Formats: sequence, structure tokens, C-alpha cells
Amino acid sequence: MRWRIILFVFASSIIFGNIVKAKERDPLVRLLIKKGVITEEEVREMETEILKEDSKTQIYGSQIKVEENLGEIHGQRLANEIKDDNEDREEIKSLKYEVRNLYHEIDRLKPKKSLLPEPVKTGFGELKIGGLLQLWYTHDETTGKGAGKADTFRLRRSEIMFRGKILPEVAWTVMIDPSKELDSSNSSIDQETRILQDFHVDLNYIPHHSLNVGQFKLPVTEEGLRSSAKLDTIERSFIGRTFGDQRDIGIQLRGIWKYADYWLGIFNGEGQNQLDVNDYKDISGRIVLKPFKGFEIGMSGLTGKKGTEMSDRSRLGGELRYEYNDLSFKGEYMKSKDSKLKREGWYTQVGYFMPFLPKLQGVFKYEEFEDASNNEEKDITVGLNYFIKRDHAKLQINYIHRNETKRERDNDQVLTALQIAF
Repeated sequence: MRWRIILFVFASSIIFGNIVKAKERDPLVRLLIKKGVITEEEVREMETEILKEDSKTQIYGSQIKVEENLGEIHGQRLANEIKDDNEDREEIKSLKYEVRNLYHEIDRLKPKKSLLPEPVKTGFGELKIGGLLQLWYTHDETTGKGAGKADTFRLRRSEIMFRGKILPEVAWTVMIDPSKELDSSNSSIDQETRILQDFHVDLNYIPHHSLNVGQFKLPVTEEGLRSSAKLDTIERSFIGRTFGDQRDIGIQLRGIWKYADYWLGIFNGEGQNQLDVNDYKDISGRIVLKPFKGFEIGMSGLTGKKGTEMSDRSRLGGELRYEYNDLSFKGEYMKSKDSKLKREGWYTQVGYFMPFLPKLQGVFKYEEFEDASNNEEKDITVGLNYFIKRDHAKLQINYIHRNETKRERDNDQVLTALQIAF
């Protein structure tokens, strides 16, 4: 009973802060000491124990406050992390959407798959296939219509070219033209009816040079050497198709430099797909100077003997070409000798792309020449070229006015051509 009273008194003192926080003892405690209920020593022991417990309580409270503060900090950090995580998720989602759109755009820009299930393969080396298709319609005003004079459609060219490389320095070319088949109205076979056109091997071991062995065009006239796909008029000039644009079998060295190009070759001299019939060989060459961009000036020629009778033949001429923006100008002159037959001719040509329609080019050509019967002819050609896709797809129309000096006749022509080159 005694200890219960003491504990009750001290507990009340703690609640009201009279023992621990105050220096003076409670009157009730002093009364209990006076009555002998509790001794002074017991009171001091109780005070010491209570102070210890109070200290523990304060420490525990401080720990609770620290933990509460730490909890608040941790909670704030957690909330921030959740907020940042949500923002990151939104950004990642947006980036995924943009990446998906980029993939769709890449797929859209990718070239469509070829219709061929597999690429063309070769036995060895590289192979490139090209071609030239030309369809003509000719309106001819020649009196006394006949074969080759009536208005007609014509399959003018169907060239198929195969080019390849065995090594970077060793290349080859084969070109055929099935449209050059034998005309039923002509029992003879000439250059116009030979299907095999080019057949040569090129050795490119020397820098800036190519050694060609086989059959190819003679290096005579600029227009003759120019690809048929890149002609400014539908047909070549008289000297371009008569003295140039001729093939033979032989060997040729070609040099290509910044300011000059040159060709020098030795040939059978009997023409396309023909063996030589004499021990003499024709020599042909061409040189072109290019002093500045767009300007070319040069000359070309040939000398040799033809046939078993070894008749003399020769070609000698000059050329000039200038291109500036939409304007182009060129001209050529050439004279020839075939045994006793001597001929000469020249032409000049101007071309201009229309400013209001950049794909449309106007062409004017004037030429004079002597034919095999020494009849002098003066031709005027006026034409339009519409480039659907440069020289790869082109429409052409030419009006040719022919004026003969010895035997005047109505033989003007209107030529229309559709071209595909690949």
C-alpha cells in the first residue's frame, strides 16, 4: 500500500511537471517524509529513476520527430520521382511515336522492288545492259512513190548493248541492232543491214588511255562518233552519215584528258564485219582541243587502200562546237577521195532551249554537199525536240527542205521520231 501511494504521488508530480522540471519538491512529498511514510533517501532514488525515464522519453520523442522529418523528405522525393517517371514515360511515348513515323517515311522513300525476282547474274565479272529504240514516221513528197519513198512507219533502231568488266582494267562491249535486217526490196547486204554493230575489248591499264581491239566506229567527224541517242536532229548530216558513223575492225588507242582528247587507230579498211582483202591497213585519227568549258575544236581524217584493186581513199575535215547555257552551235567540214571520186561537204547548226518551256529545244541546220553523182545539194532542216526525260525519252519532229542544183525535184521530208534510251 505504501509503494502504491508513493508511485501515485510521483506519477502526479510527473504529469504536472513538479518533480523533474521544478527544483522545489511538492508539499505532499514533504508531508510524506515528515510523517515517516517515505524517507529522504527513497525520494532521491525515485527522483533519479524518474529523471532517467524522462530523458529516455525525450530522446524517443526526438527520434520520432527525426523519423517523421525523414519520412516527409522521403515522401517528397518519392513524389518527385513518380512525377519525373511519369514525365519520362510521356517523353518516351512521344519519341516512340516519332520513331514510328520516321520508319514509315523511310519505307515510303525506299525504291520499289524490281519486277525481276532476282538480279541478272553473269558467269564472271560485271554486266550492264543498255539499249536504244527509235520509231520513225516519214512523210515524203518525192514524186513517183515507191519503196522507201512512200509515207511510212519505220523501226529505225533497236540497239541492244551489253557491257561488262572482267577486271577494273579489262572491259568488253557487244551491240546488236535487229532492225538492220535485210530489206526485201534489196538483195544486197551493206552497212545498213548488218545486225552486229560493236564488238570490242577495252584494256585500260594506262592512265587516261584506253586500248580498243575489235569492231567499232572509225574516229571520223564529231557527229559520226556521237551516239545516235544524242543527236540534235533526227538524222545525221550528209557528211556525218557518209564519212562518219562507219564501223571497221582494228585496234585503236584513245586518250582522254582535261583539255584534249585523241584517237589513233589501224583498221582493215573494208568496212563493218569484213575481213581485209589486201595487206595494207587504213590509219584513222582524230584530235579535239577543249581550251575552256563548252568549247571544242578539232580535226579528223583517214587514209588507206580499199579492195583487191587497192584503190586510194582518204578523209580530212575539221569541227567546231560551242555550248553556252541554253544555246548550242556546231559546224563541220570534210572532203573525201575514193579512187577518182572526190566529194566535200559542210554543215552548220544552231540549237536553243525555250525559256518558257525548258524541255523544248528548237534546232536549225543548213548543209551543202556533193553526192556520188556530183550533184550539189543544199538542205535546210528545221526541228523541235521535246525531252520527256532528257535523252532517255524524247520526241522529235524535223522538216527537211532539199534543194538540188542540177536536178530539182520535189523530195522534201517530214520526219517524226519517238526515242527510248536505257
